[in-house]
Amino acid sequence: MTDIQRQILSSRFAAIAREGAEIFARMARSPAVIDEGQYACAILDSSGRLVAQEQGEPSQLAAVQATVAWLIDAFAFDIAEGDMILTGDPYCGGTVCGALTLTLPVAHDGEIAYFVALRFTCPDLAGDVPGVFQPDAHEIWQEGLRVTPVKLVRANAPERDVRRYILKNTRAPEHLDGDLSTAEVAAHRVADRLQAMLASRGADPVREAADYRIAHGRTRMAGHLASLAGGAGEATAATIDATVRVTVRHDDDRLAIDFSGSSPSSETTANLTRAATAAVVLTQLAAEVIEDTGLSQGILDAIDLALPEASCVNAAFPSAVSLGWRHIAPAVSSALARAVHRAPAFTVPPPLVVLFPEIGASPTSLPLVVSPGFRPMANTAGGDAASGRRRLISAEQTELDGVLSLLSRQFEGDDISAEVAIRQSGIEGVIVPGAGHEPDIVQDAPLSRNRSNVLAFQQGARIRFVYPERREERP
Repeated sequence: MTDIQRQILSSRFAAIAREGAEIFARMARSPAVIDEGQYACAILDSSGRLVAQEQGEPSQLAAVQATVAWLIDAFAFDIAEGDMILTGDPYCGGTVCGALTLTLPVAHDGEIAYFVALRFTCPDLAGDVPGVFQPDAHEIWQEGLRVTPVKLVRANAPERDVRRYILKNTRAPEHLDGDLSTAEVAAHRVADRLQAMLASRGADPVREAADYRIAHGRTRMAGHLASLAGGAGEATAATIDATVRVTVRHDDDRLAIDFSGSSPSSETTANLTRAATAAVVLTQLAAEVIEDTGLSQGILDAIDLALPEASCVNAAFPSAVSLGWRHIAPAVSSALARAVHRAPAFTVPPPLVVLFPEIGASPTSLPLVVSPGFRPMANTAGGDAASGRRRLISAEQTELDGVLSLLSRQFEGDDISAEVAIRQSGIEGVIVPGAGHEPDIVQDAPLSRNRSNVLAFQQGARIRFVYPERREERP
């Protein structure tokens, strides 16, 4: 097979992964998928090497491959055609509770040839309060259900008891059930495309194309890394007491990145898993290559991470992790930026308010993440990669479900302010901390804090957000 033929087949892998991601994104029901792009579709070979991946936002960059590698090891010789495996555990290659990965083996001539993986964040999965953000958690069990690798389908027969168990542990069962079904549809479409490619081209040429794609990513990454300076950097988290220290050095065609000296795991939720830290590193140091060539194992293998155990960048089980991306990821980005003399990719995101019906008042509860603005920065549009909602939600979209009215949204000097009013009674919520002051809440009755820091809102209560301007950090 010629290099041109290999390149054509290599590009086909990327196109198939993109098609699967687009199918899922169009049909999904979770607000995290629709508004924030928290999904990914990947193709991996039989050994778990990443061949191609399409993702909606950067936190997914390393977790899919790490999760599939974990489940291959967990099931060993118990994976067969017709199985479908679900995983959602921060300590099994993941990032946070509620981020689920559905994996489908693709067989050819009786042997598993590839895996298809769909990853997405669901609205709620048995956390202490509705939603993925658990600001008052101190351990992983307060944040949500740990879905260790389980078979959702075995030999083409649905494991209905497993699915029922998972759906009984969410406050938004219809949304999760719909997203699981959508992930199954998208995964089967990708599998069908791979089967067709294997049937028309043959297993050996397709394997050659996969190897070519991985090798091409490795070559492009080596050239890119050679342009980066080595050095040491340090950054302190802006919102909590944690410091990230990093040393970057060249090791042949790889970059050795050592986080020794970083703060230990926190008793709060401000911790990153290994996969989450890897995603920050890839975003900070390899975004250009990923954008140009697409993510593959060649890019993942070009970075060698040394992460101290039980640290804020490699949390010790059972540490809570739901706010690590908001608090620790910007510090990792800044420390890396100082080490290689580049501008950081992340800044600390602004506070959020998560609203939901009064806890215990309803058997179902779809949390509403309220963030009607973003932190502006001169000569840029929208928020950065860590800021949650990176598109400005319209007034119509804000008011669609009848919970809120958007009263104002405007520039105030270099900052942005926004104010919303709660239109319904029986609404509670939590504040997810970030950069700047907590949102100002105004209502006639005193703002009570029930069940730890859960706030009880009156109908007509107003919430005012101020988004301070981001200051560019020069390399």
